[in-house]
Amino acid sequence: TLVVKGVRKSRHLRAIAGFLRNEVRGVKEVRQRSYRRKVAELEVELKGTAQSLAEELEEKKFKGFEIEIDEITANTVTAVVAK
Repeated sequence: TLVVKGVRKSRHLRAIAGFLRNEVRGVKEVRQRSYRRKVAELEVELKGTAQSLAEELEEKKFKGFEIEIDEITANTVTAVVAK
C-alpha cells in the first residue's frame, strides 16, 4: 500500500500512478483505494520491497512536485507531496 499525503491536485495523483505503472520495475498493478482530504491510498501489486518502491518514488522528479518518504513498513510506504 502506498499512502500519499498532501495531494492537492488530481493530476499529481495521476502522475504518481502512471509512474508506478510504467516506470517502476516489478509493479504489476496499481489501484486507487481512496482519495479524500488530500490523502490518496493506492494499492500497489509489486514484486519487490516497500524500501525499493520508496527509493524509486523519492528519486523521481515529477513535473511541479517531488515525493518525500515519511515512513516505510513491511507492506506500506507513506509519502508526502513536496514542491
